[in-house]
Amino acid sequence: MNYESPLDINKKPKSKAISFILDVLINLAIVVALAVFIRLFIIEPFNVKGSSMCDTLNFVNGECKQESERILVNKLSYLEVLGFKIGEPQRGDIVVFQPPQGKSDSYIKRIIGLPGETLELRNGEVYIFNQANPEGFMMEENYLNEKNNGKTFPLAGKKKFTIDEDSYFVMGDNRANSTDSRVCFRLDASCHPGDKEFITVKDINGKAWTTIWPLHKIRFIH
Repeated sequence: MNYESPLDINKKPKSKAISFILDVLINLAIVVALAVFIRLFIIEPFNVKGSSMCDTLNFVNGECKQESERILVNKLSYLEVLGFKIGEPQRGDIVVFQPPQGKSDSYIKRIIGLPGETLELRNGEVYIFNQANPEGFMMEENYLNEKNNGKTFPLAGKKKFTIDEDSYFVMGDNRANSTDSRVCFRLDASCHPGDKEFITVKDINGKAWTTIWPLHKIRFIH
């Protein structure tokens, strides 16, 4: 006849409790690992600071805010895996990046000029010269508000920029209040010797994808 001793009976609850705790810890570790993986390689939240992208971002209740909207950044947009590129930055993309002058805070701006192009600021408009358009063309920037449309002026005196082959020229949509490629991303609005005016793919954290806060402003970003 098989029977369980009192000692065996006492051991079973402890064994089940330990097994349950281990199971919870393993599942928690998996969840944390997935969250870290997603944040590092797929999607990352970003708090938009300043009014440089107004009205596109941080325009709430009819005013430009210094800190208001929270967005998700798609880190897969320009990822390169084993020599295969998922995508490349395009004119008009809004990107989050690390400025080349080594600032700690990330910036968010719109890509205006592409690798190898020449960009000229003329009479408040942006002109692009490239192989397909050697005579140049004026950009139509329908995303600019009335205050900024037709009012893109040099901020450090320089009007013409020849973009490096691996680089991008970026500006904020609020042209009068944007620290961008025109001033080498410096708050004092003056490029210093050795400063870089452009960003590269390596500087880019990802493409702005959608807003997640405030709730009534949730939308895809373009």
